Amino acid sequence: MKFARRPDPRPVEYLFIDHNRLRSLAEQFGVHRATDAASSIEATLGILNLGISSKPVRGFRDSSPHEMIEGVIRALRSMGKLESERPRHDSMTGMASYYVLEEMVAKRVILPLSKSSSMPGLPDRFVWVSDPPRAPVADNAGINWEPQDTFVYLAESRCDDMGTQQVPLSAFSALNLIVRNIAQPLALDQSWYRHDPILDNRSPSELLAAIGGLSQPPRRIKSLYYTRFISNEQFVKVNDNVCRYYDLLGYPVFIAAA
Repeated sequence: MKFARRPDPRPVEYLFIDHNRLRSLAEQFGVHRATDAASSIEATLGILNLGISSKPVRGFRDSSPHEMIEGVIRALRSMGKLESERPRHDSMTGMASYYVLEEMVAKRVILPLSKSSSMPGLPDRFVWVSDPPRAPVADNAGINWEPQDTFVYLAESRCDDMGTQQVPLSAFSALNLIVRNIAQPLALDQSWYRHDPILDNRSPSELLAAIGGLSQPPRRIKSLYYTRFISNEQFVKVNDNVCRYYDLLGYPVFIAAA
């Protein structure tokens, strides 16, 4: 009786890996090293014949990035430290520190700092923007104050360096945190430092486009990301209503095509 061979799993197409963060997590969880079984051949010389035998031995090597990613996910899940979806409630707002493994539709936005006339030569910034997966529910005309869902911004490089400034408690979104960090290199008008999301309720993609952001087509991705900051201060105009949203700045360990 013959059994059909099980097909190999589909190779993962990694779009981004933060190798430093991945290595740090892998070392903490002890998954940065892997073992390989190999055969050791030994020969024995007898009186009448030469005998050759082999025995299995184990060797150690550095784990590949893919092996470390799988090991980190297993470790976080076994510790109960891994969320399966973006947060959608007020108890998680503010500075945050936990991991989320999520599939989403997102578009990569290029912020061309390298073309800045005020500080030329800076590397470009890349931020993945994922709109809320659920349609908004407007219960009245004007501003709907109850947060609807969550925007997610995955930054490929650090963009929350506030220096000695304190994060405001009101009318300050995760998008503000991103824009503040890049406002000086892009020589933006200082009003961006006081940007009020209630008065300027364009979508995050529109706001990033206004400062020179170039959006790539949206695609489905899977990401393990570390949450850095969450607010409930993102306001977006939907038809004739202004809807309130959470928004989240996260740092991805990896981003892969889904």
